[in-house]
Amino acid sequence: MNAQELFKLAPLGALVRFSDGTPRPPDRFKNKLRDWQGRNDSGHFIAAKPSRGKGEWDVDSFTLQTENGRVLVVNRTFGVARSVGTTFEVIPPAPRTILAYGDFENQIEVRHVWADVHAAQEWAIKNRYVLGKCGQKYFIVAADGSLQKWEAPE
Repeated sequence: MNAQELFKLAPLGALVRFSDGTPRPPDRFKNKLRDWQGRNDSGHFIAAKPSRGKGEWDVDSFTLQTENGRVLVVNRTFGVARSVGTTFEVIPPAPRTILAYGDFENQIEVRHVWADVHAAQEWAIKNRYVLGKCGQKYFIVAADGSLQKWEAPE
């Protein structure tokens, strides 16, 4: 799938793998491997921002949240027209996936993706976070793949 198709079709919370098609370098080449990993990774689809037509830098774009088991969470934004040569594979979120989101200027941005309610509650306990009292909004992925509003227990 190319960037334009992903921008139009990918559901929020989907896992997206991206690749530039080059082979992975051997582990002994640390710098080349790090650069390759920057161009070949995966993340959750958290936002799509359509262009407002206000100049050459205002383009259709989407954001992926990458983690890779590190402490740091990185949001990577891709310009649709500038992602030529990169291929994307989209894996839709499974039913019962929980998405915490915020909205600003009628744009929804996913902040967290959890596999299910149990995973969300475990994350909240670990991070001393109260799901129902923090002002976040939540979706749960229905069996048909649609997003339904979800009320977190307090």
